[in-house]
Amino acid sequence: REILSTEDTKTIFNSGGDDNIILALAIMLICTLRSGELKGLTWDCVVSEGNKTKIIINKELERRNKKDIIDTKTKVLFEFPSTKKDPSTIVILKETKTKDSDRVNSVPCYLAEWLREYRLNQEKLKKQYGDEYYDYNLVFCQNNGKPHSNHTFDDRLKKILNKLGIKAVGLYSFRHGGATEKVRLCQNLDAVRQDMGQTGFDVLLEVYLHGNEEERERMAELLCNQFWENKKTDDLDEKE
Repeated sequence: REILSTEDTKTIFNSGGDDNIILALAIMLICTLRSGELKGLTWDCVVSEGNKTKIIINKELERRNKKDIIDTKTKVLFEFPSTKKDPSTIVILKETKTKDSDRVNSVPCYLAEWLREYRLNQEKLKKQYGDEYYDYNLVFCQNNGKPHSNHTFDDRLKKILNKLGIKAVGLYSFRHGGATEKVRLCQNLDAVRQDMGQTGFDVLLEVYLHGNEEERERMAELLCNQFWENKKTDDLDEKE
């Protein structure tokens, strides 16, 4: 999957656009969440102690076929009510993908404050909707409290990208981009693996890490400097 450049990502986060989706994208990137983990995040799993805030990732929100749920013996934690009489698919909160997917990730102070402000706005919406608000304790949800559909985030992201003139990418590119930036900045593969909830390194190395031309050029320069420190192109020209 294609990811955005660091500059394009900065542009999105500082665009002052749709606060609901922008904050969700920021949490997805910084905490390298899967889309189902993001949609299934509940307020009881946003924990603050002193000046530190963490999120507990222990479930996913998905729309699943009823038969598939039975066949795969999926453990359903909660089933959201459906407006249809006998739906073939339902929206559920379920266990995370693997045992290693259950994790606790840190939320930087800036995003923690943003989350607090966002929650205050959500409380105002609850009062506005009154009895018509569906309180499932979801962090990211529709204005009336109902869970987002599979296409909600992608559609709203597409509108933001079109408005800013940025190439189209999917929601998952923010998880991929977060993983790539974390490895580039801290160079600790195991820390990144744990943050992502991956069991091993294979998927991390083969799927999530993205190089780009700028990074490859920088890598070549750094390697060159290991052997010919402070040597410039001018030095070669003088020898010719």
